[in-house]
Amino acid sequence: MDNDREFLESFLEDYFAECDEHLLSIKKGLLLLEELVDKGEIDREVLERLLRNFHTIKGLSAMVGVSQAEELSHSMENILKGLKSGDLALSREILDILNRGVKRLEETIIAKKEGKNLPDISGVVERLKSINAVIGKATKVKKEIDESIDRRVEAGFDVWLVKFTPSQELSEKGINVEIIKGKLEEIGEIIRINPKIGSDKKVSFEFYVATKGASEDNFSYLREFDLEYQLYRAGASSPISEQPVERRTTFIAPSNFVRVDVSKLDNLMRILGELVVTKSRLESELRNLQDIVPSQFQRELEETNRLLERYLRELRESFMSIRLVPIGEVFDRMRFVINDLIKESNKKINLEISGQETEIDKFIVEKLVDPILHLVRNAVSHGIESEEERIKKGKPPVGRLSLR
Repeated sequence: MDNDREFLESFLEDYFAECDEHLLSIKKGLLLLEELVDKGEIDREVLERLLRNFHTIKGLSAMVGVSQAEELSHSMENILKGLKSGDLALSREILDILNRGVKRLEETIIAKKEGKNLPDISGVVERLKSINAVIGKATKVKKEIDESIDRRVEAGFDVWLVKFTPSQELSEKGINVEIIKGKLEEIGEIIRINPKIGSDKKVSFEFYVATKGASEDNFSYLREFDLEYQLYRAGASSPISEQPVERRTTFIAPSNFVRVDVSKLDNLMRILGELVVTKSRLESELRNLQDIVPSQFQRELEETNRLLERYLRELRESFMSIRLVPIGEVFDRMRFVINDLIKESNKKINLEISGQETEIDKFIVEKLVDPILHLVRNAVSHGIESEEERIKKGKPPVGRLSLR
């Protein structure tokens, strides 16, 4: 029983350390997505990394029995899958619920670590589930579209995807979705019309059109209606489908990092210190042997002693470098804190960071987190005025906070 308990405790330590790394990566990813939300773009690489982060936390939480963390991770992972598939558009509202979910996830893991009561996650989970229900409906529609397309492709039809976005200008010319529908029916069979709302809140219509023998020229005259079109799937007998498809193999690179308990490093430092002391004693004893040992053997002993001294010095320098980590780890955490403070206070703040690559002892870095957090909160609360106050005082409307 004691062995089982010790194993679980050691596993939990790994769980908390692993989750901390993934949560930091998640927060960075959400900040990057926030920069893209108004552009209507999604960085696929960031999205993939976020999916891996949530998937890992979900799996680890299931293993250690933290069901609340597992449920939150699973729900947010599904939302990211919706963004990846295009069934969900990136928006401020989506980012807001993801940020709230991550905050609850972090609180849950910290409470588990500190042996406290886990926070109530029901409100956030219900909101996440309501969004996932929308994704589920979109996925069902997509499945129906895919099945219809498969049948047409197997019968030798080419399937085209045509996108029409209504506008005031087109409406004044009498061009609407019904007109476009009629034009496309002249070219082929409309399999389905799929209305979508983009991140810019504009409504567009996706037409899936099955044709035989049609080419891009058949659609080109529709450009005056601001249509976007592309070949979605080539028919089974189409020459396009016979073109070789580039196949890529993805390799998972082995990790170059091993997580080590700081207490083990402290023990190694103690042993290294003992070695240095023993080396000094050896040097003293060698001096006492000068009048006894023949000169030839004495030179060999001195050479061995110099080599030992050099290797000990290199060992000490290498060992010290293991404990060094960039101060940027602390600075990165402050980005999320300031982001939350900006939302709470409605103040405009530019964060400037420099020297984040400077390396110091990990123990010191960990001790710096709380003091710097306190300083940053005070700087935002008491050192930077609201936009209106700053303008009245002749200051730039946007405050500046520097971490150097």
